[in-house]
Amino acid sequence: MEIKKISEVENPLFSRKELHFEIRSQAVPSHEEVKAILKEKFSFNPELLRIKKISEVENPLFSRKELHFEIRSQAVPSHEEVKAILKEKFSLNPELLRIKKISGKFGAQIFDVVVNLYGSKEEFKRVVKKTKQEIEKEKKQAEEEVKAKAEAKKVAEEAKKSSEEIKEEDAQ
Repeated sequence: MEIKKISEVENPLFSRKELHFEIRSQAVPSHEEVKAILKEKFSFNPELLRIKKISEVENPLFSRKELHFEIRSQAVPSHEEVKAILKEKFSLNPELLRIKKISGKFGAQIFDVVVNLYGSKEEFKRVVKKTKQEIEKEKKQAEEEVKAKAEAKKVAEEAKKSSEEIKEEDAQ
């Protein structure tokens, strides 16, 4: 399979970049094959083209930047997907991001995303209040850790008892 880049055109009407390629192959390649080839040969990731930065406002009172993005997607992107896209496209630290809103209009495949980016972990912890879900998640993780430690201790005690029993049997 042979691939050659023909042109690259900026289309301001639709706010997008159009790339034209020529692919010579024995059989018609699938969409997945074309994406893989473009990614491999030209470091082109089609997933990154689906996001556009609308605005950036500095908020010194809360030591943060308030960012507004537009994402094109078939379904509403999850918070994790948005963080991954922002990390890859804009090199933003996902630990310092707080996604405020992901909204879309019925029938449209365009979603508005509002994100707050903090300067440091200390500022993030000072300003951001944890949601009820985050608090419950932390409690659940703490309970699981306690259960795991108790279970490990129980297994260690059982192993110690069995080794003592074996020593007693050997002594007799």
